[in-house]
Amino acid sequence: MESITGLGKHIKCKEEHHSVSTLWVGIDIGSTTVKIAAIDPESRDILFWRYLRHNASQAKSILKLLEMVHQEFPDAHISLAACGSGSEPIVERIGGAFVQEVIAISIAIKSLYPQIRTAIELGGQDAKIMVFNHDKKTGTSKLTDMRMNGSCAGGTGAFIDQMAVLLGIGIEDFNELASKGRKVHSISGRCGVFAKGDILPLINLGIPREDIALSVFHAVANQTICSLAQGIEIVSPIAFMGGPFSFNSMLIQAFQQKLHISTDQAFKPEYSQVIAAIGAALSIGELHNGKVPAYHGVGKLKEKISACQTDVAGCRYEQKDAISETAKQETIQFFANDTEREDFLKRHSIVPFRPFIPASGTALEVFAGIDAGSTTLKIVLIDKCGNVLNTWYEHNSGDTIETARKALISLWKQYADNGVKLSIAGIGTTGYGENLCAQAFGADFHTVETVAHAFAALKHFPDASFILDIGGQDMKAMKIEQGIIQEVYLNEACSSGCGSFIEATAQSLGVSVNEIAQTAFKAKNPAILGSRCTVFMLSSVTTEQKNGKNREDIVAGLCRSVIENVFSKVIRVSDANKLGERIIVQGGTFKNDAILRAFEQYVGKLVYRAPFCGEMGAYGVALLTMNAMSTSSVKSRFIGFDALQTIGYSKITQDICPHCSNHCSRDIIKFSTGITFCTGNRCEKGNVSSTTVSQPTVQKASPVSLAKDREKLLLNPGTTTIRILPENGITIGIPLAFEFWQSLPFWRALYGALGFSVVVSGRSCVTMAQNGNRFAPSDSICFPAKLMHGHIESLIAKKVNRIFVPAMRTLASRNGHSTAVHLCPIIQGMPILAKELNRPFERQGCIVDAPVFAWQSRKLRNNQLIDFFKTTFGIKPAVTKQAIELADQAQNNFTEQLATESRNQLKALEESNGIGVLLLGRPYHSDSLVNHNIPELFGALGVPVLTADALPDLGKIDISHIRPELYNPFHTELYSAAIFAARHPNLEVVQLTSFGCGHDAITIDEVARLMAIESDKRPLVLKIDDGECKSALTIRVRSFIETVRRKRESR
Repeated sequence: MESITGLGKHIKCKEEHHSVSTLWVGIDIGSTTVKIAAIDPESRDILFWRYLRHNASQAKSILKLLEMVHQEFPDAHISLAACGSGSEPIVERIGGAFVQEVIAISIAIKSLYPQIRTAIELGGQDAKIMVFNHDKKTGTSKLTDMRMNGSCAGGTGAFIDQMAVLLGIGIEDFNELASKGRKVHSISGRCGVFAKGDILPLINLGIPREDIALSVFHAVANQTICSLAQGIEIVSPIAFMGGPFSFNSMLIQAFQQKLHISTDQAFKPEYSQVIAAIGAALSIGELHNGKVPAYHGVGKLKEKISACQTDVAGCRYEQKDAISETAKQETIQFFANDTEREDFLKRHSIVPFRPFIPASGTALEVFAGIDAGSTTLKIVLIDKCGNVLNTWYEHNSGDTIETARKALISLWKQYADNGVKLSIAGIGTTGYGENLCAQAFGADFHTVETVAHAFAALKHFPDASFILDIGGQDMKAMKIEQGIIQEVYLNEACSSGCGSFIEATAQSLGVSVNEIAQTAFKAKNPAILGSRCTVFMLSSVTTEQKNGKNREDIVAGLCRSVIENVFSKVIRVSDANKLGERIIVQGGTFKNDAILRAFEQYVGKLVYRAPFCGEMGAYGVALLTMNAMSTSSVKSRFIGFDALQTIGYSKITQDICPHCSNHCSRDIIKFSTGITFCTGNRCEKGNVSSTTVSQPTVQKASPVSLAKDREKLLLNPGTTTIRILPENGITIGIPLAFEFWQSLPFWRALYGALGFSVVVSGRSCVTMAQNGNRFAPSDSICFPAKLMHGHIESLIAKKVNRIFVPAMRTLASRNGHSTAVHLCPIIQGMPILAKELNRPFERQGCIVDAPVFAWQSRKLRNNQLIDFFKTTFGIKPAVTKQAIELADQAQNNFTEQLATESRNQLKALEESNGIGVLLLGRPYHSDSLVNHNIPELFGALGVPVLTADALPDLGKIDISHIRPELYNPFHTELYSAAIFAARHPNLEVVQLTSFGCGHDAITIDEVARLMAIESDKRPLVLKIDDGECKSALTIRVRSFIETVRRKRESR
């Protein structure tokens, strides 16, 4: 892969050129590394290069590299040019020329590898795709297009670094680990915190690290292509450049697979990690005609560099104009004086726990609780009175089962060594690995972690008004009234601000977990870092280091950012008094005194730390198991300590489930005890289990899903097409996306009646989404919009004659009180994007029909349809009018079928006094790939799911008191349905919002406000993207239903 015949120029060895009198030296100062390259101005040969991680010490690292150059070429006069994110201020100080990084890379490509058509470059925190036009006559190339990531570092070198930390390996071992991988799992490459949400469940389920490492590389490839291609054609040969490609051949292979290119079409330039530095050096001749002033000797250079702004490791920095705006802001220290600090430490002093070990010869019967968290494993043993006898807390090391097995055996041995016979009267599980541990060890009870945490907190603080738990990967906040959970708040999708967030960021600063609080309390001027995710935070930390903040200040800022994340992403209250007078904090993150102090300062009142802060989930499920077993005469199912000694398991990967049309690729774990556990299936039909574990009681209502019913009715209408005109041999393709999830019956009947054959793109799938992602015009656009391009690609592959994608500007509202008619601008503009970016006509001669429709009324609709079919196909108006009547009938039948089912389900709920969920969103949220089978999660709990457009009499609800300006007819439906559900005694609301939807920044708050006016109900908001994150969604769904159930029982 290193070379393609005739593609690149030979790079000379430095030994041949010790006598050069002049050097062009290029420096690339990146976000995580510095690179240098020295070139002979006459021959343009590369004589010297180096690549070095700067660890936020950019200037010191540059000086070190320049000293190396001077050692190799002591008599040379040096002209400098620099590029990269941190280069401009340093170049201004030491002299030389500045060149923009993309320009530098393009100069290097044009000079050294003129036949390259596309260059993909990954750095520490940035990614680029550059397109070149090669002139065969002259042999030269020209940069014609370029795309670069924004401020997010998802899918770059920093992302891979974070994943290496998560897997517990060195970054230098990542490629070798990935080379042994066999199966690619779905992992979000959008950013590190989303990826953690996908990876941690895989780790907890025992998926091989080799497979996860390989999947990370595929996530990077998918993210880079999807976020940067944006409709441009990626033409081979392709050059892969930058540090991540230089050291990870498996990453290049992942790109090859995603781009469907062969090995001879992929090219890794020699010394690709310093390609920008090479280009910077060449720019001295290309851009400045070699007239950049040269210097001789390193002495004066040292003086200039020592005066530069650098990191905090002993070098001084200029304060004149180097301090950032955040650094200038006044910051508050953790304590005003020593007395205040001593009072804080006294109030929150932690009494060292000593396990209860009875006298030798004693038999001890206990209840055990296991909290298999995202990053740690906790075990608590209690007696029959609920007293804590022993605890265990440690990282799960990527293997939940083995960590739990060893922990249980260690606890057993601790008692056995003291002559005590330990027996388990009952065992319960909770956390991310709840079901896995329940199956492996024969649990008697398992429950969602929010319930376990609340139960434990209320055991010690029965008057608690608010409970906040911050774990390794999630935040849970619960509002309590009279000992009953009234509301549950969860971080929606992002794990920023959680334990893994602060641990990973502090580790990058060389601070261990146990040193964080002590380091933060030494801060004199804490940094203001805001509430940001890990990859954004790393960039902020680097900036603050350059601005002179020391390590103590930055760690203090990190601790405060955790609390800012809590209030900006989870609790979202402006008045701390709403939290009540007894605020309880728990979770491993709150073992950190600095975070606890930051929380107290933020809310301005005293808070109380739970006694077993990190083990409260395990403690809670142990208590719940004790209660469950006390009302039953059944003996514990625990497999026993003897079985623990020998338990083993085998895995079957990529097992295709035959039980439904999803055909999920499952991973099946078979334990030596005969128990089988299955994961990877998207519905309950794929579960393979040889045992049944007690679960909290759920209602027995039929788990109806109108979202699923809609999909069945759309794809299999069960009616024969009525034709007015004979078949004309023209195939019309309709993408099952956007508004077609509601209007497909109309269009299918209309085109069918007029003699056309209609082909629907079909069900969405991961492959379809990935095929369309590279045509998406923006990475920040919502997933349903990206998915539309996949459906267009599906129709192109089906070789339809024409694709129908109307530009729907307006639609009449169903609610008579509203004049909102305008559709989302993305929906309006999608036909243009599909035509210009997917290019179906240029690729296959497939015509895109994209008429502009504005349908404020039925009359306008009919006139515009008549005009379209007459102009496009020459169909007479009278015939089209007759076809419209048939289409209306088909649409009405579809709507009435859903409405009938909705009425029946509402009646059943009222008669049984059961719980039903109303799914709020857009029509396309019925797509199972978009909604990640969330209706199935509720169905597994026996909770039926209804949809807004199936509700009866929705158009009669008065929405005149809505605060936002009503613009979109789907928003009208959203608000009307929220009011309907708030008034209905058996309905709860779950609002689905696609990540990146600007409209929902308004609708989420308004839905919650409207429901609060009508009732004490609070909607569950689920932000969804292309990343599945099934474990996190399951926790949210189960927590929501369990909270609703307990509230209803308390009334």
